[in-house]
Amino acid sequence: MLNTRQKLENFFLFYLLLNPFLDLVGGIYLRVSTLLAREPLYDMITPVLALRMMVLLLFAFYALRTMDKKIIFTILPIGVAWLLSLIGEFLFLEEFSLFADIQYIAKFVYNVAVLLVYWRFCQHSGLTPKQLLDKADWYVGVTLLILAGSILLSYVFGLGYATYGDRFGVSGSRGFFYSGNDITAVLMLLLPLALTAYLRLEGKPAAKIRLFWLLPPAVTIAALLIISTKTSFIAVGIVLLTFFFYTWFQGRKAKDYRLLRRFGMVVLTFAGIFILISLASQAALFFDIGFSLGKLRRIQESTGLDGLLFSGRQDILHDVVDQFKEGGPFAWLFGIGRGGQKKLIEMDLFEVVFYYGLTGAVTMLWTYLRVGVDFLKAFFRSAGDIVGVACFVSLGSTVAYLIIAGHVLFSVTSGFYFALVLLYARLHYQGLEDWHFWKRKSRSAALS
Repeated sequence: MLNTRQKLENFFLFYLLLNPFLDLVGGIYLRVSTLLAREPLYDMITPVLALRMMVLLLFAFYALRTMDKKIIFTILPIGVAWLLSLIGEFLFLEEFSLFADIQYIAKFVYNVAVLLVYWRFCQHSGLTPKQLLDKADWYVGVTLLILAGSILLSYVFGLGYATYGDRFGVSGSRGFFYSGNDITAVLMLLLPLALTAYLRLEGKPAAKIRLFWLLPPAVTIAALLIISTKTSFIAVGIVLLTFFFYTWFQGRKAKDYRLLRRFGMVVLTFAGIFILISLASQAALFFDIGFSLGKLRRIQESTGLDGLLFSGRQDILHDVVDQFKEGGPFAWLFGIGRGGQKKLIEMDLFEVVFYYGLTGAVTMLWTYLRVGVDFLKAFFRSAGDIVGVACFVSLGSTVAYLIIAGHVLFSVTSGFYFALVLLYARLHYQGLEDWHFWKRKSRSAALS
């Protein structure tokens, strides 16, 4: 008979499979609600977000029920840092939103909990690291078919949101996803892993198997171009250039160009999908992407390179820096708080530092830094294997994005997949070996 821990872990596995559908359903719900209300519902708590917060409570119950010290003593200091930030708002601000404060920190804690709880799930699964990675590859492929495929279908049928609508014009299409930056980050995170999974296919698998692994990266490249933001264009460029040179170099080195031929097949499949969508849209696709590229050029000419890069976030950042300086030692240590901010910086690293202070920066980022540094050490010690390269491109581009102009750590959509890719990278290099925060153990130590 299953014990409580096993029942919870079985539910977490089901939730993992459910998550891409939640992303899609949540976007459709917001779209319909906005149309019915005839105005944007920016602060709306959707049923999907409520469900995710219920899952966060289950994560907490799991940690307490199993008395998992790693989870408890990672989350607890984050809660203390938030409370100290909240005290500062009570003391020094005339008005602030407690609801916004709670919602924001809950999203951050949710993503950290995903990283910790699913790590425990991997350790308790009874599977080897290779078996777990094989299942993760399948999950990545299915997730991209759902998410990227929905964007392509939405574009063909003229449904969903435009990516941007501003004084420079309406551009791009993000399907039913409420945040173009959010879905871009998800696709950017998973694309390198999906591409690598196809390149690594062994032997000569059946045509339907090859097609299953071939479609996710091809569909995702097309979806990123349809989203048509500077980040999505850059993500496609980075992935294609990285894997072209990697497969070419490996082919030249081994006198075997099988990887390069497979990479070419991904590009050809993407081109075929792109042509079909263009025919279905009566060639509007090429016009739309051309318009988006021209719009980026006009933005750069009008606002300068920093305006193009930061999309106006630098002005909000300057105001927050001034508040931080004026706040004195208390603000430097514990931050100026999230609840008093009318506009968000939307640059994760700066939000952690300025909203939660030095204390928040240490407690909130420590887990990510610890796992990330372990990955970088292993990556640069390795011989540049293809999975490591994929993880490096995925995590590296996303970290750059969340520093410059992205919301990942405070998003329950892209933050969820960021945590999973970190676990993927760790499984690849360190297997099921645990990481240790306060004392070192031997490299061979593993927690069962």
